Amino acid sequence: ALSLLKGMSDSLARSKTLNFRVRGLVPLAAPTGQYVNLIASSHVVMQRPDKLFVESRGDLFPSDIYYDGKTLTTVAFDDNFYAQRDAANATIDAFIRNAQPGSDALAPFVELLASDPYAGLTDGMSSALLVGQSMVGGVLTDHLAFIADGTDWEIWIGTADKLPRLMVVSYRDGERQP
Repeated sequence: ALSLLKGMSDSLARSKTLNFRVRGLVPLAAPTGQYVNLIASSHVVMQRPDKLFVESRGDLFPSDIYYDGKTLTTVAFDDNFYAQRDAANATIDAFIRNAQPGSDALAPFVELLASDPYAGLTDGMSSALLVGQSMVGGVLTDHLAFIADGTDWEIWIGTADKLPRLMVVSYRDGERQP
């Protein structure tokens, strides 16, 4: 499982640009104690070393993040919200390190954007399992499962192109449980 994850990480690290879409369900406790799922979706475009655009939509704070290595800008059109801060020639890696863990805008795929995805994905890992192979969107994939600090996560990686096709993260600790 770790060898397959390393191969995918190396493919992503060699990429000068990444462009992908994210769909997710975010469980939140309702006033009754029951967990309800809110829908989240994002479109992510990144160009190394210092350009990132994240368009987030869904039930949680719909917003756009623009990062150009000099400034970080967040805009939420529905809420008439605009914020900008200096990013002083930082790289994508520096931006990721400073991003709030669990942020609706970037998590859970933030590690995939780093220059060394493998380091971030394996940090705190206690278990790795090759589940088997499956088809995802018509592509043959290797299905891997991992346990890390407070999370159980799975990833399906294309067998031919070594690119991630699906990722599922279940948070066991903190505000995002289950």
